[in-house]
Amino acid sequence: FNYPLLVMATTPHGGTLPQRRSFIQLAPSQLVATTIKKAEEGNAWIVQWYNTSASEATATLTLPQKPSKVVISDFLEEDKASVPFSSNVVRVTSPHNGMMTLKIYY
Repeated sequence: FNYPLLVMATTPHGGTLPQRRSFIQLAPSQLVATTIKKAEEGNAWIVQWYNTSASEATATLTLPQKPSKVVISDFLEEDKASVPFSSNVVRVTSPHNGMMTLKIYY
């Protein structure tokens, strides 16, 4: 919203990334990603989703690279509890019929 997309045309060229890849992956399917954005302050991302199920779910969020720190955040992007992660995979309990907001530092 605050940062316009910049497009640059280029010719095909070799690289190490696959031709197709998800920016993030969120599982299980009852979790719906709603927001992926740069944090208002600092070098972090905000990733938010909601749980469509009437029961808790263990969210598995796969990121494109290993973060330095992951915390639960609120709508004001204030840090709350730390969330453990392994490599580029974050697992956290998502409340039933509720929102989850993570702040991911790099």
